[in-house]
Amino acid sequence: MEDYQLRILSLKNKGYCCSQIMVQLALDLLEKDNEELVNSMKGLCNGLQSGELCGCLSAGAVALTMLLPEDDVRATMELVDWFHNTYGTVNCSELLEGKVKAEVCPAILCRTYEKIREIYDELAD
Repeated sequence: MEDYQLRILSLKNKGYCCSQIMVQLALDLLEKDNEELVNSMKGLCNGLQSGELCGCLSAGAVALTMLLPEDDVRATMELVDWFHNTYGTVNCSELLEGKVKAEVCPAILCRTYEKIREIYDELAD
C-alpha cells in the first residue's frame, strides 16, 4: 500500500469525507495545515450533499488550485476531462448507481488523487 493510501485510510478512519481527504492530501504535499479549509470541505461531501457533482472532483479542483495557482484553469480542465472520460459522468449519484459507496468511492478518491499528482508533476516543472 502506498503512503497516500495509508493517509487516506487514516483520514477516513477519523471521519473525513472524500472532499476533506482530497484537500488534506494537497495540504500534505505543500507541508501546510489548514483545519478551517479542511472542515469547510464538508460542504462538497456526497456530491454537494445532494448526489450532484462528485466531491472527489470538486475538491480535486480546489487541490489543484492550491498546488498550481498559476496553472489552475489548465490543470482543472485536464482533471475534469480525465474524470469524465474515465467515469462517464461527474455526478455522484450516477457514479454510485446500483453500487456500494464503500467500494466505489475509495477507488475514485485514489485514482483522482493519482491524476492530480500526475498533473502537478507535469505542470510544476
